[in-house]
Amino acid sequence: MPPEAPSPTPSRRRIGLAVLAAAVAAAVIVASGIRTRESASARLSEWTEQRAVPVVAVAGHRRINGITNVVIDHRFAAELALTHLYSLGHRHIAFIRGQPFSSDSEERWRSIVAAARQIGIPIKSELVVQLDRDISSPELGYPVMQQLLSRGQQFTAVVAFNDMSAIGAMRALQDSRLQVPGDVSVIGFDDIQAAAFNSPRLTTIRQPMSNMGRIAAQCILNRLHGTERFREQITVEPELVVRESTRAIELTKPVAGKAK
Repeated sequence: MPPEAPSPTPSRRRIGLAVLAAAVAAAVIVASGIRTRESASARLSEWTEQRAVPVVAVAGHRRINGITNVVIDHRFAAELALTHLYSLGHRHIAFIRGQPFSSDSEERWRSIVAAARQIGIPIKSELVVQLDRDISSPELGYPVMQQLLSRGQQFTAVVAFNDMSAIGAMRALQDSRLQVPGDVSVIGFDDIQAAAFNSPRLTTIRQPMSNMGRIAAQCILNRLHGTERFREQITVEPELVVRESTRAIELTKPVAGKAK
């Protein structure tokens, strides 16, 4: 018997569905969160060009000919997060990077590095860990925070890739007898529903996904009615949501980060 064909990856399935939709629809909106392969991106671009179908990707991050990307302003998001921590007195900050397969990961990290340089916050390699699991629960951030703590480095704040990893990281800190935000402040990204109900409630950067969806839909309608020309990218501003997981420290206070 011939060998079974490999199962398509989530990104290829998403692009495949978008191409199928393009064949029968007047327009397509692609909600992205995973990097798309170049071959799949080229295939979608080819379909849209052949059928003159307007396509908008929400958080696509890969530039594809003929497709409008609605993306968050990651540089502004990084500035919001780091300026907030800096204003609270934090100078020793740890970072949880996103998974290599996440569409936001590289852009968000580049923005953090640039914003940290501008503000004057050093980024030490010993205080940087990276997510690698494809799960959507707080378990995502727990082991990487354990890894960070095992290095014996000292820090007073953590910038997490997203809210799920932030919530998991807070639990790891608390299990190591460190208080949040008493010993370590934590800030997330996304503003998922659970962020406001966690203990402590999570300070985060709100990614206005519903607004991005509305912008994508309006862009499609404008293109169909001929009232708007093609735009390669539409940038949406994020918002800082301050809750309970961050607080000011004294600049002379010994930095925390090790288990007590």
